[in-house]
Amino acid sequence: MNNIQSIEELKANNNTIKDYIESLSSIEAKALTIAMRELESSFSIEKSIGFINFQKTLFNPIKHKND
Repeated sequence: MNNIQSIEELKANNNTIKDYIESLSSIEAKALTIAMRELESSFSIEKSIGFINFQKTLFNPIKHKND
């Protein structure tokens, strides 16, 4: 049995994760897929730099708008 989550499974878990994934460009989405595949169980989207920065823009959009 394969323990690797798919992007669709991640999107179903959390609306913020869903919004983050849907905001990715096609290249970023491909990089996410590769990271999930290569890192397997050690991958955590919640700990990824991209997701953390995305959350910062949600909670303080003016401060991070030009970052």
